[in-house]
Formats: sequence, structure tokens, C-alpha cells
Amino acid sequence: MIPFERATYRSQLFRLRKAANDVIKKFPIEVNSLEFIHHGENTTFKIKAKNKNYLLRIHRDGYHSPKALNGELVWLRKINKSKLLSVQDPVLSKNQRYLETVSLSGHQNQRYCDLLTWQEGLLKKKKYNPKDFFFVGELTGRLHQIGKKQKTTSRNYWCAHQLLGDDCLFGPFFLLEKDLGKKASMFREVRRTALYHLKKYEKENPERVSMIHADLHFGNLVWNSDGVTPIDFDDCGRGCHFYDFGVITYSSRNRLMAINKKTYNQAIENLLNGYSFHCNLKEKELNIIEYYELARRISILNWLYSRKDHPRLANYYKKIKENELAYFEKVLRHGPSPLFL
Repeated sequence: MIPFERATYRSQLFRLRKAANDVIKKFPIEVNSLEFIHHGENTTFKIKAKNKNYLLRIHRDGYHSPKALNGELVWLRKINKSKLLSVQDPVLSKNQRYLETVSLSGHQNQRYCDLLTWQEGLLKKKKYNPKDFFFVGELTGRLHQIGKKQKTTSRNYWCAHQLLGDDCLFGPFFLLEKDLGKKASMFREVRRTALYHLKKYEKENPERVSMIHADLHFGNLVWNSDGVTPIDFDDCGRGCHFYDFGVITYSSRNRLMAINKKTYNQAIENLLNGYSFHCNLKEKELNIIEYYELARRISILNWLYSRKDHPRLANYYKKIKENELAYFEKVLRHGPSPLFL
């Protein structure tokens, strides 16, 4: 049988669905149906059970250690206990474990899996507007307040060196730079310039470093009558609070700019005002967000390059590589995209 990482997307999904049906039997729920949601970093399924719905996650092989996976689940439980925010709850298996394992067909390595309560609501994705950013900012502030009280030894992922150092979470940069050919030296200069600014800021502002979500874009925000709730804490870890801002601005900048600059600026102003509801912001700090957005952009390119095992992500890397390199060349001449336009 073809190894999983070299199989087609359809073949990967077939094996993962079989694994989902196998592992869900280890949890104390009566399953009515299993619906595929997404196959990206993790593979997720919606489980419709007799009395409520759940989210089953099959984690990517070799990405997080078991200790790190448990660290995420511990933080989810602590967030709920804080009463400042309500998020998905982990579900214990029949063996009284939050993590279970399952083997993929034709794949010797076992995958870790967990089950979370389902978060009801809607994903706005590309249907958001500037008013929504106030609520996102306010939510981010609450999350950072909780994160300051959570320690971690297994998820030191998102500080300057882990983001942009030679050996980062998504794999060593020299592998990506080898693929960039003649543009490698230019890319390296951009990366090291951003790394310098991030390291300097974090050294001077240690109070801005604690547990963060680290993937807080509109695809991970669920909206309902109670407001907005974050989902997908898979990448949560220790990092600078402003990396969460970099994720938000990077993921929404192009769509807002396609409307007009006024719309974009209003959204950013609302984001900062919402955040200030819970956390103080100094005007002189705002420029560093530009560098955390740049760091996110660099990290995403490196992540996409590392996902050769995923047919669709590998193709997307090829599609966007030249556009990203053109942007990095502009950064060398003019600096990163400003927070306000």
C-alpha cells in the first residue's frame, strides 16, 4: 500500500475516515453520524450523537508531542473555569483519557485523537465587517488576561526565536531557503530583520509574553447570540500577545483593502478599541504589530513548504510562493505593511 504521506488527497481522506470510525468507539457516546469537516493541520469530523454534537480531531503525525496535546486540553479546561470565556470542553474516553490513539490503514505510526464538545454558531470567514473587529479585539483581550495565568513547558512555540529563528516549529528555514534559489538571501535578510525587532521588543516587554491562541483568524471564530467564541486551539502556546494581532491583520487585510482603505482603518481601530477594554495599549507599541504580521507571513510560507505530505497544501505553496517573494522584496525597500494606511 502507498505510504500515507504519498497518497492522493482522496486516499488520505478514505483512511482517515476509517480511523475516525475506529477511534470514536473509545468514547462514551452513542454516535448517529460522522461528518467530515476539514483535512489540514489536523483532520476533523463532526460527530452527531444522541443528545449533543462533538468535534473529533485526528492530529497530524509528529507535530505536537503528547505532553503538548494535553497542554492544550488543560488550558481549555482552565479557560472555562475562569468564567471569563466559554470554549469547547475536552471529553474523557472510556479509559478516562483525553487523548486516544488510532492506526491509519497502511500506516504503522499511530495518530493521537481527542474529542471536544461542539461549538454551535456560524463562521463568518469572508462575511465580516469593521464592527466585528471590536468584538474580536475584546475577545482577544479576555483571552490574554486568562493566558497570563497559564504556564507551559511543552508549548514554547511563538516567541521571536521559535517563530523566526533558524530552527522553528514548522521546520528549519534552510530547507525553505534551498527551495527559493536566488531569492534565498533576500528572504533570509527579511526574516532576520523581523527577528531582530521581535527579540528586542520581547526583551523590553516581558509582560506581553504568555499563552496565546496563535491562529486567531475569522475561520476560527464562531458567532452566535452570545457573541464570538474562539475555536481550534491546536497552535496555542507561549508567545507575544501581538502575534495574535498579526494573525488577524494578515488574514483580513486583503479583503478589507479590496473594499477601501477607510474600511480597513476602521476595522483596525475597532480591533484596538475592543482589546483596550481589558488590556492597556501604548501608542508606541503599535508599530511592532507590523512585524508580527510579517512574522506570520514568513511562518505561513515555511509551514506550507513543510506540508509536502498534504497534496492540496503542497500545491497552494507553489501557487503563492512568487507573490510572497515579491512582497518580501518590497519589505526590504519600504518596511512591512503599516498597521494603519
